[in-house]
Amino acid sequence: MNTDLQTLRNEIDKIDASIIELLSQRKNLSEAIGKLKVTLEKEIVDVNRENYLKARYVKLSEKYHLSAEFIINLFKIIIQNSRDCQK
Repeated sequence: MNTDLQTLRNEIDKIDASIIELLSQRKNLSEAIGKLKVTLEKEIVDVNRENYLKARYVKLSEKYHLSAEFIINLFKIIIQNSRDCQK
């Protein structure tokens, strides 16, 4: 039984590492977008884009049977980090 538990925990550890790697890639893209926004004289916050993303996240959360509230709250943190990277 303990080996089954450890096996499952190892799988979670791998997924967590993948999530962190993807967040790093997202951060790099956000920094590039921030530089481009400066060049294009655009605002950091794009309300239309954020509204589109929220609707997309709700649909994806439904597709994968996750709480929409959880996903929205998670992405609020991620989007805020993106904004910070773009400054």
